[in-house]
Amino acid sequence: LYRYHMADQSREVVLNWLNMSMAGSNLELLASFPDGRIMALNRQYDREGGEQQMELAVLTRVPASETAQKTAVTFGTLKVDYYISEQILAFNRSNEACQIQVKEYGDDETGRMQLRADLLSGKGPDILDLDAVSSEAAIARGLLTDLYPLMEQCPDTDKADFLPSVLSIYERDGRLYGIVPGFMIDSLMGKVSVVGEQTGWTVSDVQALCQSRPGAQLIRATSREDVMRIMLSMGMEDFIDWRSGVCSFDSEEFISLLEFCSMLPSAEEADYEDDFMERLASGQLLLTEMHTYDVASYQLHAAFFAGEPVNCIGYPSSDGRGTLLEPGYSLAILEACPHKQEAWEFISWLLADEFQSSAWGYLPVRESSLQKVFDKAMETETDYSYNSLSFELPAATPEDIAAVRRMIDTGKGASMADGRLLQIVEEEAAAYFAGQKTAKDVAKIIQSRAQLYVDENR
Repeated sequence: LYRYHMADQSREVVLNWLNMSMAGSNLELLASFPDGRIMALNRQYDREGGEQQMELAVLTRVPASETAQKTAVTFGTLKVDYYISEQILAFNRSNEACQIQVKEYGDDETGRMQLRADLLSGKGPDILDLDAVSSEAAIARGLLTDLYPLMEQCPDTDKADFLPSVLSIYERDGRLYGIVPGFMIDSLMGKVSVVGEQTGWTVSDVQALCQSRPGAQLIRATSREDVMRIMLSMGMEDFIDWRSGVCSFDSEEFISLLEFCSMLPSAEEADYEDDFMERLASGQLLLTEMHTYDVASYQLHAAFFAGEPVNCIGYPSSDGRGTLLEPGYSLAILEACPHKQEAWEFISWLLADEFQSSAWGYLPVRESSLQKVFDKAMETETDYSYNSLSFELPAATPEDIAAVRRMIDTGKGASMADGRLLQIVEEEAAAYFAGQKTAKDVAKIIQSRAQLYVDENR
């Protein structure tokens, strides 16, 4: 909430709604009294019951010494999103000893520079949104604390309770530098008769498939820019070693990645036509992308193939593991944090079975909670709409569950990719995709710019 001064057209912060245990995005009515009190009508959503409730609150400014004393734990982010703000709000309302206070730096270059300066000077937040920084650079600098000792000390968080493939996203040399409370699955699906039954493939494998089926479209509803972003998210470590500071974007492997992406349509040319099921059946279209956070979404994409056996083979990668386990959000605790136990209290709250089993929008990382998702899917029929098409999906079969579990177990976790590095690649690759430069020339330019960026940020 801001106060605006007409005289000099400036504004000042009055309060942060989350720090008042209220969600600013849910405000329905706001009024100010002459004595300075603020009245707010706030809408709350019950995730489990699906009902909305209205809350009337009156805020009164009082000295800090007169309020209940809680340990303040700072959550640092560029811009807090709705999902994490809801969790912070629920935690603050339920915890009598600890208060998560949000510090938004601003989702622009100025905000990023200020966050980086705070991190390097030891003045950073206690809990860090890893989407706001290059996680690999932060790990290499020793800025993040190992979460495994905190996990071991907590009776409710045993390492064995969580999905190894998701923990591995931020696991380095036996240490855990970040945690992913919820995730999604990105993959490519095709007929077994077309792609086989293996769990992954390389760029050479895809090129061979295209050569064997001239005239067929490779992927539906996915642009080369999107595919390049996903492939880099999975394999950025193939081209950057943050510990040594060495980049290799001029390698044959990266040039092959560019050449593969050039086979795909641009964002403007991507095909979203509703006749894709007929083209999948006829072999004119080979693959469809799949972005899922539940079993029903997998069933939907399998239904596109009208009963033919399918395989989620994923995107091509150097190690043949092409299904992406994409973090919904990722959290870390800074090594300089003076309240590590209190910070872990919030993270462990997100990992508790009660929260994990009711989380919406993402697959849970806790094994027991994921099993509940599977059990419910095997009992529930779903009506699903996709573009102009409608599907009546039956309850999931054991085969459906096994397919989703297989993607989770064999998928490759991707830490939040450095946005600036992705921007560099996208900016320079555009010249190759437009036919203005060769892939080799573009790779050299990307190598030069990326190396400079890494040198400046190590």
